[in-house]
Amino acid sequence: MGRHIKVWEDRYEVDPDTGCFNWIQSLCHGYPQAHIMINGVRKRCGGHRLAWERVNGPIPEGDHIRHDCDNRKCVNPDHLRTGNHQDNVDDMDKRKRANRGYTSKPRIKAKQVREIRFRLEVLEDTLVSVARDFEMSRMQIRRIRDRQAWARID
Repeated sequence: MGRHIKVWEDRYEVDPDTGCFNWIQSLCHGYPQAHIMINGVRKRCGGHRLAWERVNGPIPEGDHIRHDCDNRKCVNPDHLRTGNHQDNVDDMDKRKRANRGYTSKPRIKAKQVREIRFRLEVLEDTLVSVARDFEMSRMQIRRIRDRQAWARID
């Protein structure tokens, strides 16, 4: 089955189909979070990074830990690899899971931007209700309201 992390057996569940050790404790952006003590200070650290280090030793300076299984929650050392930032980007491109921060078309149109601003400024609707109706985050609605996004639209 691979190399176990004995100390952590209560922190993950083994997926029998994939062999992934799925972290069942706290996550941050989908990645395992663990706490360690360094010089008497409790620090938060990526669980996948700690899993790699417990089995393989220190991570080379500047390297990332990459998941061969494409499962962020996995802490199975057999599924982890080191590599630089470009290696990680190349993995994302090869596996077609890259999000470059843009889409081929905007999610909303100018007419909707005007409606959002009208509802917030004239009707005094809440950010929460407008965000829910447009299926967008409150942050994005706020950016539209404050003209940080879609500034060219009146």
